[in-house]
Amino acid sequence: MRRHLVTVMRVRASLGVLSIAGALAACSIESVTFRGPTGAPIIEDCATIGDEDGNRLADCEDPVCASAPSCLPDMPGSPAMPDAPAAPDAPATPDAAMPDAPATPEPPDPPAVEDCSVAGDEDGNGLADCADAICAALPACTVVCGNGVREGNEDCDDNNTITEACAYGVTACTVCDATCRHRPGAVHVCGDGFVDTAFEVCDDGNVTCGSCDPSCQGTTIARASGEIQAVSGVSLNTGDRFVLGDGQLAITYTFSFSPSGPNEIPFNPFQSSSSSADDIADAINASGLAVIATRQGSVVMLQNQRSTSLGNVPIIEQVNAPGFEVVGMSGGQGANCPAGATCTSNADCASFFCNGGHRCQ
Repeated sequence: MRRHLVTVMRVRASLGVLSIAGALAACSIESVTFRGPTGAPIIEDCATIGDEDGNRLADCEDPVCASAPSCLPDMPGSPAMPDAPAAPDAPATPDAAMPDAPATPEPPDPPAVEDCSVAGDEDGNGLADCADAICAALPACTVVCGNGVREGNEDCDDNNTITEACAYGVTACTVCDATCRHRPGAVHVCGDGFVDTAFEVCDDGNVTCGSCDPSCQGTTIARASGEIQAVSGVSLNTGDRFVLGDGQLAITYTFSFSPSGPNEIPFNPFQSSSSSADDIADAINASGLAVIATRQGSVVMLQNQRSTSLGNVPIIEQVNAPGFEVVGMSGGQGANCPAGATCTSNADCASFFCNGGHRCQ
């Protein structure tokens, strides 16, 4: 009985073990295959610790890695491979002084450019502002001179393209010229040598001498004149005399009862005053003086041969006879400008010669 009971217990125990095994088998977890984002299975990475493919076999336990070198056992009797000798250190390189880098040259100054808004030739090509091609097309340079509107670089615009002169008599002025620029105006005054017919009758180039008066309102050309009142011969004495001049030459005329030389005037106690006048006129006309003598009764009329104020030379007499009188010379005008003076004709010059440069010789 006892033996039977033991047998039964053993059978029950065996059945219990089988039941537990079956239960464990029923509870076993099947392996899982991991897949990537594309659905392809992930392969075990033998070099990285872990079960990458999810088959519960990591690294060398996984058949995929069994033949990997890191999973193979060491072969018996194989000597260990010695470590490779360390490479020797490279010899030290002595410090070498690096040469200085060459200096970088300064860049050249940029070329000057014409400044069309500032007066002057900034680029130095000899053409300033609107005259320079770089400025020619600018609005400030495309102006119209003479339209009455001051534009661009115009100094002025008087509604014409005429260069006016100063008003007559004004000695200096500024005018607007034909290019609308300021400039000194031409001067028209008495004494400039040009006859301004609206204001002048004559203009001999000066206001101090010559053939035109100082106001340019009338000519001053006239011959000096004079006269000698003669007396009868009975009133004269040898040695009586007078001096007559033409402005360049003066001659002394002497009365002589017995004339023997030039410029001596004969007389005798029996001649009339008219006869004495003839002898005086003859002596003057023969002397070479630039004075013409003519008799009118007992008076000798005298006239300078040239129109010049230099002929206004007083007649000097030393005659004791009552009634002997002299008048002049006076009334001469013109031809009195000295050498170098401005002239417009020979009538202005004391030398009676005005050269091509309008200067008296």
